[in-house]
Amino acid sequence: SNSLNNIHYGYPDFQFRSRKPAAIQPQRITTPIQPSLTLATSTTVVNYSSPVQFTASIQQAWNAAGVANFWIDDQPLCTDVPMVNGSAQCETSDLPVGHFNVTADVTFPGNLDVLPADASLQQTVVAIAPGAPRLVDVATDAGTARFFLLPPSNSGGVAITRYSVFCTDGVNEFGSFGPSSPLRLDGLQDFVTYGCVLQARNAVGDGPFSELFLLTPPWNLMFRDGFEDAVN
Repeated sequence: SNSLNNIHYGYPDFQFRSRKPAAIQPQRITTPIQPSLTLATSTTVVNYSSPVQFTASIQQAWNAAGVANFWIDDQPLCTDVPMVNGSAQCETSDLPVGHFNVTADVTFPGNLDVLPADASLQQTVVAIAPGAPRLVDVATDAGTARFFLLPPSNSGGVAITRYSVFCTDGVNEFGSFGPSSPLRLDGLQDFVTYGCVLQARNAVGDGPFSELFLLTPPWNLMFRDGFEDAVN
């Protein structure tokens, strides 16, 4: 008994002690939201140089501020477009001719509760007939004219294969064509005024006529002076 007392009371470092376990702090565990993104186009087949609009939409509704990026075959199309009421739009008329994969991705910067999302679709752009060539100058000589042209501002999305010029004095018609500028037109009469138009062609077909202009070999060049009826 005395030995036990000595151990218990004489050596306090060896006293029997109870240890209370530390309280477990609750942890908040959240699962990030995986949104469902859809991508739509205003038309799956669009003519070259015509506008097309892509719309990325989130199906779920929450207050997360998203930012959308649109891509065409991994090349940026529209970047950093804010999501408004769950959707973002990208409109363009600069797509080349062909078949493309268009992708949209949406991120939620600074919000760890919402994961990124993406969606894609196939878009087709088809070629069209070209616009009218642009006249730069006309060089006239006895019975002859050479027409210096620039390509149409809209090629139709494919290469120009032929340029044409048509002239008339109201009775007789003359024409010339070739793959490039200048075009030479022979057989004109000196001091006779002709109404002339230009035209371009590509793989799709012939484009519209240019604005009519007047030509009087071997003299001058004038624009729009009443020969529309003679040419049409």
